[in-house]
Amino acid sequence: ETCDDGNTQPADGCSPACTVEAGWRCVKGFPCETACGDGMRVGGEACDDGNTVSGDGCSAACTVEAGYACAGAACTTSV
Repeated sequence: ETCDDGNTQPADGCSPACTVEAGWRCVKGFPCETACGDGMRVGGEACDDGNTVSGDGCSAACTVEAGYACAGAACTTSV
């Protein structure tokens, strides 16, 4: 077991087989968190462009910045 979140729900960071799912970080005893900046949009991330630099459309917190639209890992200006 690399994680155990107490359920068998997939796509919450810890798989039904108790392995960490791609795009997530899990520490035993704590809820899994998305790994913002890894280029994989999972969980509550609105975007993930593969870095944690703000000002490029996808913020360091993986939210879409004003004036941008994001699809997958790519963000473009929407103006």
